[in-house]
Amino acid sequence: EMEGVDVIGKDYVGGLVGVSSGTIESCHIKGTVTGNDTVGGLVGSNYYGYITLCSAVGTVSGGKAIGGLVGDNNYAINLCYSSGKTLGFDSVGGLVGNSTHSWANGSGHFIGMSYSTNKVIGDSNVGGLVGFQFKIGLIDCESYIRESVIAISSCYASGTVMAPEKAGGLVGTVIEGYECKKFGEQGIRESKEASQPFVSNYWDTETTGRTESDEGAGRTTDDMTYPYAANTYEDWDFAAVWMADTDHKINNGYPYLIGNIPGPGESALPIAYFLADPSDGVPPVTTTFTNLSKNAESWHWGFGDGTTSDDEWSPTHTYIQGGPIEVCLSVSNAFGSDSYCKVLDFDYCEEGCWADFSWVNVGNCEMAFTNLSEYSWNCG
Repeated sequence: EMEGVDVIGKDYVGGLVGVSSGTIESCHIKGTVTGNDTVGGLVGSNYYGYITLCSAVGTVSGGKAIGGLVGDNNYAINLCYSSGKTLGFDSVGGLVGNSTHSWANGSGHFIGMSYSTNKVIGDSNVGGLVGFQFKIGLIDCESYIRESVIAISSCYASGTVMAPEKAGGLVGTVIEGYECKKFGEQGIRESKEASQPFVSNYWDTETTGRTESDEGAGRTTDDMTYPYAANTYEDWDFAAVWMADTDHKINNGYPYLIGNIPGPGESALPIAYFLADPSDGVPPVTTTFTNLSKNAESWHWGFGDGTTSDDEWSPTHTYIQGGPIEVCLSVSNAFGSDSYCKVLDFDYCEEGCWADFSWVNVGNCEMAFTNLSEYSWNCG
Protein backbone atom coordinates (compact mmCIF):
# COMPACT_ATOMS: atom_id res chain seq x y z
CA GLU A 1 0.00 0.00 0.00
CA MET A 2 1.28 3.43 -1.03
CA GLU A 3 -0.15 6.67 0.41
CA GLY A 4 0.54 10.27 -0.49
CA VAL A 5 1.42 9.39 -4.08
CA ASP A 6 1.97 12.39 -6.36
CA VAL A 7 2.94 11.24 -9.86
CA ILE A 8 3.25 13.63 -12.82
CA GLY A 9 4.16 12.44 -16.32
CA LYS A 10 3.27 12.65 -20.00
CA ASP A 11 1.83 9.46 -21.53
CA TYR A 12 1.38 5.98 -20.01
CA VAL A 13 1.36 7.24 -16.44
CA GLY A 14 0.26 5.22 -13.40
CA GLY A 15 0.43 5.57 -9.65
CA LEU A 16 2.25 2.23 -9.50
CA VAL A 17 3.45 1.51 -13.04
CA GLY A 18 3.06 3.05 -16.50
CA VAL A 19 2.63 -0.16 -18.55
CA SER A 20 1.98 -3.64 -17.15
CA SER A 21 2.01 -6.99 -18.96
CA GLY A 22 2.23 -9.16 -15.87
CA THR A 23 0.22 -9.79 -12.72
CA ILE A 24 -0.53 -7.06 -10.18
CA GLU A 25 -2.22 -8.32 -7.01
CA SER A 26 -3.22 -6.69 -3.72
CA CYS A 27 -1.76 -3.25 -4.53
CA HIS A 28 -3.38 -0.10 -3.20
CA ILE A 29 -2.61 3.50 -4.19
CA LYS A 30 -3.74 6.73 -2.54
CA GLY A 31 -2.85 10.10 -3.99
CA THR A 32 -2.75 12.12 -7.21
CA VAL A 33 -1.74 11.00 -10.72
CA THR A 34 -1.47 13.51 -13.58
CA GLY A 35 -0.49 13.08 -17.22
CA ASN A 36 -1.48 13.63 -20.83
CA ASP A 37 -2.89 10.41 -22.35
CA THR A 38 -3.31 6.85 -20.98
CA VAL A 39 -3.28 7.73 -17.30
CA GLY A 40 -4.53 5.53 -14.44
CA GLY A 41 -4.58 5.71 -10.68
CA LEU A 42 -2.76 2.36 -10.49
CA VAL A 43 -1.65 1.51 -14.04
CA GLY A 44 -1.45 3.61 -17.19
CA SER A 45 -1.84 0.69 -19.62
CA ASN A 46 -2.76 -2.88 -18.76
CA TYR A 47 -1.36 -4.69 -21.80
CA TYR A 48 -2.35 -8.37 -21.54
CA GLY A 49 -1.86 -8.30 -17.79
CA TYR A 50 -3.88 -9.42 -14.77
CA ILE A 51 -4.94 -6.92 -12.13
CA THR A 52 -6.74 -8.32 -9.10
CA LEU A 53 -7.62 -7.26 -5.55
CA CYS A 54 -6.32 -3.72 -6.14
CA SER A 55 -7.62 -0.22 -5.49
CA ALA A 56 -6.87 3.42 -6.30
CA VAL A 57 -8.14 6.31 -4.19
CA GLY A 58 -7.57 9.95 -5.11
CA THR A 59 -7.53 12.20 -8.18
CA VAL A 60 -6.50 11.12 -11.68
CA SER A 61 -6.38 13.71 -14.47
CA GLY A 62 -5.22 13.94 -18.07
CA GLY A 63 -6.46 14.07 -21.66
CA LYS A 64 -7.50 10.81 -23.37
CA ALA A 65 -7.88 7.31 -21.86
CA ILE A 66 -8.05 8.41 -18.23
CA GLY A 67 -9.23 5.91 -15.60
CA GLY A 68 -9.49 5.88 -11.83
CA LEU A 69 -7.65 2.54 -11.74
CA VAL A 70 -6.40 1.91 -15.31
CA GLY A 71 -6.12 4.30 -18.24
CA ASP A 72 -6.18 1.74 -21.07
CA ASN A 73 -7.07 -1.93 -20.56
CA ASN A 74 -7.19 -4.90 -22.94
CA TYR A 75 -7.18 -7.85 -20.60
CA ALA A 76 -8.31 -8.77 -17.10
CA ILE A 77 -9.32 -6.65 -14.10
CA ASN A 78 -11.07 -8.44 -11.24
CA LEU A 79 -12.01 -7.71 -7.63
CA CYS A 80 -10.92 -4.05 -7.79
CA TYR A 81 -12.38 -0.66 -6.94
CA SER A 82 -11.65 3.05 -7.31
CA SER A 83 -12.76 6.08 -5.34
CA GLY A 84 -12.15 9.81 -5.68
CA LYS A 85 -12.21 11.85 -8.87
CA THR A 86 -11.28 11.24 -12.53
CA LEU A 87 -10.92 14.13 -14.97
CA GLY A 88 -10.11 14.11 -18.69
CA PHE A 89 -11.32 14.99 -22.17
CA ASP A 90 -12.03 11.76 -24.05
CA SER A 91 -12.50 8.16 -22.89
CA VAL A 92 -12.76 8.92 -19.19
CA GLY A 93 -14.00 6.29 -16.72
CA GLY A 94 -14.32 5.85 -12.99
CA LEU A 95 -12.42 2.55 -13.13
CA VAL A 96 -11.08 2.32 -16.72
CA GLY A 97 -10.81 5.04 -19.35
CA ASN A 98 -10.54 2.94 -22.53
CA SER A 99 -11.09 -0.83 -22.62
CA THR A 100 -10.81 -3.37 -25.46
CA HIS A 101 -11.97 -6.97 -25.17
CA SER A 102 -11.74 -9.63 -27.86
CA TRP A 103 -13.04 -13.18 -28.13
CA ALA A 104 -9.39 -14.18 -28.67
CA ASN A 105 -8.59 -13.21 -25.07
CA GLY A 106 -10.42 -16.32 -23.91
CA SER A 107 -12.98 -16.76 -21.15
CA GLY A 108 -12.63 -14.90 -17.87
CA HIS A 109 -10.47 -12.10 -19.27
CA PHE A 110 -12.70 -9.07 -18.79
CA ILE A 111 -13.59 -6.48 -16.16
CA GLY A 112 -15.38 -8.43 -13.45
CA MET A 113 -16.58 -8.12 -9.86
CA SER A 114 -15.38 -4.53 -9.53
CA TYR A 115 -16.88 -1.11 -8.84
CA SER A 116 -16.21 2.62 -8.84
CA THR A 117 -17.55 5.43 -6.68
CA ASN A 118 -15.45 8.00 -8.57
CA LYS A 119 -16.74 11.37 -9.65
CA VAL A 120 -16.02 11.38 -13.40
CA ILE A 121 -15.72 14.55 -15.49
CA GLY A 122 -14.96 14.72 -19.22
CA ASP A 123 -16.04 15.97 -22.63
CA SER A 124 -16.89 12.77 -24.55
CA ASN A 125 -17.05 9.00 -23.99
CA VAL A 126 -17.42 9.34 -20.22
CA GLY A 127 -18.75 6.59 -17.93
CA GLY A 128 -19.09 5.82 -14.25
CA LEU A 129 -17.11 2.59 -14.69
CA VAL A 130 -15.69 2.64 -18.26
CA GLY A 131 -15.45 5.60 -20.62
CA PHE A 132 -15.07 3.82 -23.97
CA GLN A 133 -15.54 0.06 -24.53
CA PHE A 134 -14.55 -1.71 -27.75
CA LYS A 135 -15.68 -5.33 -28.07
CA ILE A 136 -14.55 -7.73 -30.81
CA GLY A 137 -16.90 -10.66 -31.25
CA LEU A 138 -17.20 -13.50 -33.75
CA ILE A 139 -19.21 -13.76 -36.94
CA ASP A 140 -19.57 -16.92 -38.98
CA CYS A 141 -18.12 -16.25 -42.41
CA GLU A 142 -20.82 -18.35 -44.09
CA SER A 143 -24.01 -17.93 -42.06
CA TYR A 144 -23.18 -14.47 -40.65
CA ILE A 145 -24.45 -15.57 -37.25
CA ARG A 146 -22.91 -13.30 -34.64
CA GLU A 147 -21.65 -14.11 -31.18
CA SER A 148 -20.87 -11.20 -28.93
CA VAL A 149 -18.31 -11.15 -26.11
CA ILE A 150 -18.70 -10.24 -22.48
CA ALA A 151 -16.47 -7.36 -21.50
CA ILE A 152 -17.94 -6.37 -18.11
CA SER A 153 -19.59 -8.64 -15.56
CA SER A 154 -20.89 -8.17 -12.01
CA CYS A 155 -19.82 -4.53 -11.71
CA TYR A 156 -21.42 -1.28 -10.60
CA ALA A 157 -20.85 2.49 -10.56
CA SER A 158 -22.25 5.10 -8.19
CA GLY A 159 -20.19 8.27 -8.72
CA THR A 160 -21.37 11.44 -10.43
CA VAL A 161 -20.82 11.45 -14.22
CA MET A 162 -20.51 14.83 -15.94
CA ALA A 163 -20.08 15.29 -19.70
CA PRO A 164 -21.87 17.19 -22.48
CA GLU A 165 -22.07 14.18 -24.83
CA LYS A 166 -21.57 10.40 -25.05
CA ALA A 167 -21.91 9.83 -21.32
CA GLY A 168 -23.37 6.89 -19.42
CA GLY A 169 -23.96 5.85 -15.85
CA LEU A 170 -21.88 2.68 -16.30
CA VAL A 171 -20.28 2.98 -19.76
CA GLY A 172 -20.03 6.10 -21.89
CA THR A 173 -19.80 4.45 -25.32
CA VAL A 174 -19.75 0.82 -26.49
CA ILE A 175 -18.59 -0.05 -30.01
CA GLU A 176 -18.81 -3.69 -31.11
CA GLY A 177 -16.97 -5.20 -34.06
CA TYR A 178 -16.81 -8.77 -35.34
CA GLU A 179 -14.07 -11.00 -36.67
CA CYS A 180 -14.93 -13.46 -39.41
CA LYS A 181 -14.27 -17.10 -38.43
CA LYS A 182 -15.86 -20.41 -39.31
CA PHE A 183 -17.71 -21.60 -36.23
CA GLY A 184 -16.73 -25.16 -37.13
CA GLU A 185 -13.03 -24.45 -36.68
CA GLN A 186 -11.57 -26.30 -33.73
CA GLY A 187 -11.01 -24.27 -30.61
CA ILE A 188 -13.01 -21.22 -31.58
CA ARG A 189 -16.70 -21.62 -30.85
CA GLU A 190 -16.13 -24.51 -28.48
CA SER A 191 -13.71 -22.64 -26.23
CA LYS A 192 -15.85 -19.52 -26.25
CA GLU A 193 -18.96 -21.36 -25.13
CA ALA A 194 -17.12 -23.23 -22.40
CA SER A 195 -17.51 -20.41 -19.88
CA GLN A 196 -20.02 -17.59 -20.20
CA PRO A 197 -20.22 -15.50 -17.01
CA PHE A 198 -23.57 -14.00 -16.07
CA VAL A 199 -23.67 -10.33 -17.01
CA SER A 200 -25.23 -8.33 -14.19
CA ASN A 201 -24.03 -4.73 -14.16
CA TYR A 202 -25.66 -1.69 -12.59
CA TRP A 203 -25.36 2.04 -12.09
CA ASP A 204 -27.10 4.37 -9.65
CA THR A 205 -29.29 6.68 -11.73
CA GLU A 206 -29.60 9.23 -8.92
CA THR A 207 -26.01 9.61 -7.75
CA THR A 208 -24.49 9.37 -11.25
CA GLY A 209 -27.04 11.82 -12.60
CA ARG A 210 -27.47 9.56 -15.65
CA THR A 211 -30.58 7.77 -16.84
CA GLU A 212 -28.86 6.05 -19.78
CA SER A 213 -25.81 3.90 -20.45
CA ASP A 214 -24.61 1.83 -23.39
CA GLU A 215 -24.34 -1.13 -21.04
CA GLY A 216 -25.81 -2.17 -17.69
CA ALA A 217 -29.07 -1.55 -15.88
CA GLY A 218 -30.00 1.65 -14.05
CA ARG A 219 -31.31 1.43 -10.49
CA THR A 220 -32.26 3.95 -7.81
CA THR A 221 -30.15 4.60 -4.74
CA ASP A 222 -32.69 2.72 -2.62
CA ASP A 223 -32.38 -0.26 -4.95
CA MET A 224 -28.58 -0.32 -4.80
CA THR A 225 -28.01 0.38 -1.10
CA TYR A 226 -28.86 -2.05 1.69
CA PRO A 227 -31.41 -3.61 1.86
CA TYR A 228 -30.89 -4.40 -1.83
CA ALA A 229 -33.75 -4.67 -4.29
CA ALA A 230 -34.59 -8.12 -5.64
CA ASN A 231 -33.79 -7.05 -9.21
CA THR A 232 -30.36 -5.66 -8.28
CA TYR A 233 -27.08 -7.59 -7.93
CA GLU A 234 -28.80 -10.63 -9.43
CA ASP A 235 -26.77 -13.84 -9.03
CA TRP A 236 -23.90 -12.01 -7.32
CA ASP A 237 -21.92 -14.16 -4.89
CA PHE A 238 -22.57 -12.69 -1.44
CA ALA A 239 -20.95 -15.68 0.22
CA ALA A 240 -17.43 -15.64 -1.19
CA VAL A 241 -17.02 -12.39 -3.20
CA TRP A 242 -19.31 -9.58 -2.03
CA MET A 243 -20.30 -8.32 1.41
CA ALA A 244 -23.52 -6.46 2.10
CA ASP A 245 -22.96 -3.12 3.85
CA THR A 246 -25.83 -3.62 6.26
CA ASP A 247 -25.15 -0.61 8.50
CA HIS A 248 -24.01 1.76 5.71
CA LYS A 249 -20.72 2.41 7.53
CA ILE A 250 -18.17 0.76 5.20
CA ASN A 251 -19.34 1.72 1.70
CA ASN A 252 -22.42 3.96 2.13
CA GLY A 253 -24.69 0.92 1.88
CA TYR A 254 -23.32 -0.35 -1.46
CA PRO A 255 -21.74 -3.83 -1.60
CA TYR A 256 -17.98 -4.09 -1.09
CA LEU A 257 -15.50 -6.84 -1.85
CA ILE A 258 -14.76 -9.35 0.91
CA GLY A 259 -11.09 -9.58 -0.04
CA ASN A 260 -10.71 -5.86 -0.79
CA ILE A 261 -12.38 -3.80 1.94
CA PRO A 262 -12.34 0.02 1.61
CA GLY A 263 -10.14 1.82 4.13
CA PRO A 264 -11.44 4.29 6.73
CA GLY A 265 -12.83 7.42 5.15
CA GLU A 266 -12.60 6.20 1.55
CA SER A 267 -16.35 5.97 1.16
CA ALA A 268 -16.78 9.27 3.03
CA LEU A 269 -14.90 11.48 0.57
CA PRO A 270 -17.08 14.52 -0.21
CA ILE A 271 -18.44 14.96 -3.74
CA ALA A 272 -19.82 18.32 -4.88
CA TYR A 273 -22.65 18.50 -7.40
CA PHE A 274 -25.75 20.62 -7.98
CA LEU A 275 -28.51 21.41 -10.47
CA ALA A 276 -29.58 24.92 -11.48
CA ASP A 277 -33.08 25.77 -12.72
CA PRO A 278 -33.37 27.84 -14.79
CA SER A 279 -29.82 28.11 -16.08
CA ASP A 280 -30.57 30.59 -18.87
CA GLY A 281 -33.06 33.29 -19.80
CA VAL A 282 -33.48 37.05 -19.76
CA PRO A 283 -32.62 38.85 -16.48
CA PRO A 284 -33.92 39.37 -13.94
CA VAL A 285 -33.93 35.59 -13.35
CA THR A 286 -34.36 33.78 -10.04
CA THR A 287 -32.50 30.47 -10.10
CA THR A 288 -33.03 27.58 -7.68
CA PHE A 289 -29.96 25.52 -6.89
CA THR A 290 -30.52 21.90 -5.85
CA ASN A 291 -27.54 20.61 -3.89
CA LEU A 292 -26.91 16.92 -4.67
CA SER A 293 -23.51 16.75 -2.96
CA LYS A 294 -22.52 13.69 -0.95
CA ASN A 295 -20.76 13.43 2.41
CA ALA A 296 -20.60 17.20 2.85
CA GLU A 297 -20.27 18.61 6.37
CA SER A 298 -19.71 22.20 5.22
CA TRP A 299 -20.37 24.02 1.96
CA HIS A 300 -19.73 27.34 0.25
CA TRP A 301 -21.62 28.83 -2.69
CA GLY A 302 -20.08 31.36 -5.05
CA PHE A 303 -22.88 32.73 -7.22
CA GLY A 304 -20.58 34.27 -9.81
CA ASP A 305 -21.79 37.85 -9.38
CA GLY A 306 -19.70 38.68 -6.32
CA THR A 307 -22.10 37.26 -3.76
CA THR A 308 -21.60 34.09 -1.69
CA SER A 309 -23.44 31.95 0.85
CA ASP A 310 -22.45 29.39 3.48
CA ASP A 311 -25.88 29.00 5.03
CA GLU A 312 -28.47 27.39 2.79
CA TRP A 313 -27.95 23.86 1.44
CA SER A 314 -30.09 24.51 -1.66
CA PRO A 315 -30.42 28.27 -2.07
CA THR A 316 -32.19 30.51 -4.57
CA HIS A 317 -30.51 33.54 -6.14
CA THR A 318 -31.71 36.35 -8.39
CA TYR A 319 -29.51 37.50 -11.26
CA ILE A 320 -29.90 41.04 -12.59
CA GLN A 321 -27.16 41.17 -15.21
CA GLY A 322 -26.73 39.01 -18.29
CA GLY A 323 -23.78 37.14 -19.73
CA PRO A 324 -22.19 33.78 -18.85
CA ILE A 325 -21.90 33.49 -15.06
CA GLU A 326 -19.92 30.69 -13.39
CA VAL A 327 -21.43 29.36 -10.17
CA CYS A 328 -19.23 27.21 -7.92
CA LEU A 329 -20.03 24.98 -4.97
CA SER A 330 -17.28 23.79 -2.61
CA VAL A 331 -17.89 21.08 -0.02
CA SER A 332 -15.68 19.51 2.62
CA ASN A 333 -15.52 17.12 5.55
CA ALA A 334 -12.83 15.62 7.78
CA PHE A 335 -11.57 13.43 4.91
CA GLY A 336 -11.17 16.01 2.16
CA SER A 337 -12.83 18.60 -0.09
CA ASP A 338 -14.31 18.89 -3.57
CA SER A 339 -15.79 21.55 -5.83
CA TYR A 340 -18.10 21.73 -8.84
CA CYS A 341 -18.76 24.70 -11.13
CA LYS A 342 -21.50 25.32 -13.68
CA VAL A 343 -21.90 28.17 -16.18
CA LEU A 344 -25.29 29.89 -16.36
CA ASP A 345 -25.92 31.51 -19.72
CA PHE A 346 -28.09 34.58 -19.22
CA ASP A 347 -28.79 36.93 -22.13
CA TYR A 348 -27.26 40.37 -22.36
CA CYS A 349 -29.97 43.01 -22.54
CA GLU A 350 -29.78 46.65 -23.71
CA GLU A 351 -32.35 49.20 -22.74
CA GLY A 352 -33.78 51.36 -25.53
CA CYS A 353 -35.82 54.58 -25.25
CA TRP A 354 -37.11 56.76 -28.12
CA ALA A 355 -39.23 59.93 -27.65
CA ASP A 356 -41.56 60.86 -30.54
CA PHE A 357 -45.04 62.15 -31.26
CA SER A 358 -47.32 63.23 -34.11
CA TRP A 359 -49.94 65.98 -34.29
CA VAL A 360 -52.99 66.93 -36.33
CA ASN A 361 -54.71 70.32 -36.57
CA VAL A 362 -58.36 69.60 -35.88
CA GLY A 363 -59.45 73.23 -36.27
CA ASN A 364 -60.69 75.98 -33.98
CA CYS A 365 -57.12 76.33 -32.65
CA GLU A 366 -57.13 72.77 -31.37
CA MET A 367 -54.37 70.22 -31.94
CA ALA A 368 -54.53 66.41 -31.51
CA PHE A 369 -51.26 64.84 -30.32
CA THR A 370 -50.33 61.12 -30.56
CA ASN A 371 -47.48 59.78 -28.36
CA LEU A 372 -45.19 57.64 -30.52
CA SER A 373 -42.50 57.15 -27.88
CA GLU A 374 -41.07 53.64 -27.44
CA TYR A 375 -39.40 51.79 -24.57
CA SER A 376 -37.98 48.36 -25.16
CA TRP A 377 -35.32 45.75 -24.27
CA ASN A 378 -32.95 44.45 -26.90
CA CYS A 379 -31.79 41.02 -25.72
CA GLY A 380 -29.37 39.40 -28.14
